[in-house]
Amino acid sequence: MKKIIFFALFSLIILLACKSSEEKAKDEYKSLTKSADSASYVAKYDVTITTNNGMKASTELITARREKTSKTITSINAGGHTLSQTTIVSPEGMTVCGKNETMTDFECYSSTMQDKSDFTERARKLNEVIIDKLKITKKESRTLAGQEGSCFIITGVGGEPSEHCYSKDGVIVYNKQKDKRGIETEMQLKEFSKDIINVDLGVPGKIVSKIEMK
Repeated sequence: MKKIIFFALFSLIILLACKSSEEKAKDEYKSLTKSADSASYVAKYDVTITTNNGMKASTELITARREKTSKTITSINAGGHTLSQTTIVSPEGMTVCGKNETMTDFECYSSTMQDKSDFTERARKLNEVIIDKLKITKKESRTLAGQEGSCFIITGVGGEPSEHCYSKDGVIVYNKQKDKRGIETEMQLKEFSKDIINVDLGVPGKIVSKIEMK
């Protein structure tokens, strides 16, 4: 009887320790992703996309951020066609601009909040709700482009477990995930700078459509 009680208590202690470890990892993950709200930087990434039949495509992604406003630029070559995309997220809303090789200018589509509330704050709160439903565990850190990233394994978002690494400023250092179709995306930081004085975070083209979200 004493042995049964001992093993029951031992199992409970292990369970609580594991739960505490996961909660700490989740709290740290939340804190790091929130840190980006007050960060200013320019980051360049090498992105590799691998399909389930082994085909690979590579591209460069650039993210510029000044506090709550961010601008992400990428260009994808596929099937002999080139698609350039720019996404701008700010408290006012989100704008997505696209251009292919037949176009001379970007066409942009803008979304704003109907009640004029802070778009980035709403997105952050939604992200925290999603994070609470995930299983998050810590793993060894990674250092790329001089930035040390605290790394986490996340499960519960569909597909296989994914790896996400963030610096103390909330900058993505490394990201690797695979979706349900077996398409794997790996993103590695290759250049980083906090000098954004001359960085333009404006819309690169004409806004052809506006949507108000509730």
